[in-house]
Amino acid sequence: MKKFLVLVAAVCMAYTTAFAQTVKPFKEGDRAVFLGNSITDGGRYHSFIWLYYMTRFPNMPIRVFNGGIGGDTAYDMNKRLDGDIFSKNPTVLMVTFGMNDSGYYEYNGDNAKEFGEQKYQESIKNFQQMEKRFKELPHTRIVMTGTSPYDETAQIKDNTVFKKKNETIKRIIEYQRESAARNGWEFTDWNAPMVAINQELQQKDLNQLFSFTVWSGCILTLLFFLCSWPISLFYKEPSMKTITQLLAINLFFASANIVPKAKAFKFLAWRSLGVQVSGGIIAILAALGGAGLYALIINPILSSILLFIISYQKYPQTLEMTWGIPSIRKIFKFSAYQFMFNIINYFSRNVDKLLIGKYMGMSPLGYYEKSYRLMMLPLQNITHVITPVMHPIFSDYQHDLNHLAGAYEKIIRLLAFIGLPLSVFLWFSAREITLIVFGEQWMPSVSIFQILSISVGIQIIMSTSGSIFQASNDTKSLFLCGLFSSIINVAGICVGLFIFKTLDAIAWCITITFSISFLQCYYQMYYITFRRSIIHLGKQFLSPSLLGSIVFLTLFLITPFITPYSLFINLIIKSVVFIGIDLTYIHITKEYNLVKLLKFKA
Repeated sequence: MKKFLVLVAAVCMAYTTAFAQTVKPFKEGDRAVFLGNSITDGGRYHSFIWLYYMTRFPNMPIRVFNGGIGGDTAYDMNKRLDGDIFSKNPTVLMVTFGMNDSGYYEYNGDNAKEFGEQKYQESIKNFQQMEKRFKELPHTRIVMTGTSPYDETAQIKDNTVFKKKNETIKRIIEYQRESAARNGWEFTDWNAPMVAINQELQQKDLNQLFSFTVWSGCILTLLFFLCSWPISLFYKEPSMKTITQLLAINLFFASANIVPKAKAFKFLAWRSLGVQVSGGIIAILAALGGAGLYALIINPILSSILLFIISYQKYPQTLEMTWGIPSIRKIFKFSAYQFMFNIINYFSRNVDKLLIGKYMGMSPLGYYEKSYRLMMLPLQNITHVITPVMHPIFSDYQHDLNHLAGAYEKIIRLLAFIGLPLSVFLWFSAREITLIVFGEQWMPSVSIFQILSISVGIQIIMSTSGSIFQASNDTKSLFLCGLFSSIINVAGICVGLFIFKTLDAIAWCITITFSISFLQCYYQMYYITFRRSIIHLGKQFLSPSLLGSIVFLTLFLITPFITPYSLFINLIIKSVVFIGIDLTYIHITKEYNLVKLLKFKA
């Protein structure tokens, strides 16, 4: 209630100019009746208005009546006009409705647009009956009041947000405005200024969050830059100092790279895709040009800088001299597990490089890193397009887990159709891809890349799991999955490094641990988060697995016959076969409409 009163006060003070109001003040002897729903009844703002007049104009007595009843629509108000309203002989009648008239839960159904239109027509029809009655009161000032907005951006626990509800409310308000103009009545609007204030408050939070990420990025960058000397000594490799210092640049831009409008789907997708592809091409060209280890860091550095520049140009933020602690507190409860997950995940994803570089040397690290980066290219380019938009889309279903699970299974099925055959293709094309991209001197990387490519399919799918845990408001499960994955991943790396002592063994151990983590993650998601049988998940892999098997068998049979040809011809033939089988299978089985699939819609 206090927040509501503050908001109303702010509207009156800050938006008088921006949103012109035509309501005249009360005069001595006025009998003001406020007709409305629970916003009027429970809000009791009439008493505060009365208190305002009594404390500032004590010699101008007025009477104020609460004519609001919770749950009322225009239909209900019309039925009680004589008994509740006209009987009080109002000289001023304040009328507001629309919140209940516009409806609620049906907006989350399949016919939300039709439902909104239906509720609008019902509301106007019922109001028109009231409108006739108001015309019978020639000595009563009628003041139409556009109701307060329904906030579709609110993050409230156990609350389902009704999307597009406020659009119907605004249509009702617009009709009220037109009615007031036709009849010579007064009109004031709460909706527009409240929405504007809400947007300002959100923008303030965004600015503070942006400032926090920038200043935190500065500190982390400085610390990482200073650590370049001890890192170089740890590896006994002077070049690591320069590489670490360059990566410090990436750390800053990556930490400061936020996109405020999370639902700008097309922008997010095309931005990520364009930057990843551009960075990958430049990195490959640098490698072919003899950049060596520096080719490995070109893509992350360039990508983070470009992402920051493009995002900032599209949605500029104001850098403030503050840590933005109040805004951070608002999201900390939700993001605490997410924060811990990111730390653990980053450590587990990089501990292999740390240990290989220390205990096997820089040359084996180079072979391994080349293979790992090559394996990650399709993973990054696919998931970086999909993942950023999944959370805001699926968050609408956080209180309908069956709907969320069903929608996500469609994504899993699509990614399985992409990832499983792709893993097979990469296995058979590992030699050609590695040698074409990096050259003959990187021959030891072939077997490592081949082994790691087995996990590409499940990694593409599992990379989207974080968005689902977030959308379902179960970041605790996300953290537990990350913790389990990190423990088993580090254990696998240590087994490969210290027991078998070969890069191929490390790659096999990592592939196995990825598979185990996949099973644990989706067990957690289905049985704990969704409370749904994992059989539903298994069904999504049947047809993609069959497709993968067909690709495997075909490439297995043709590979011996095309081996004598050059690397480029081999890769072209395998690529054509791989793509041809995929498209033919999808067309024959009618799994997807390829024409529609290629038309990207946000």
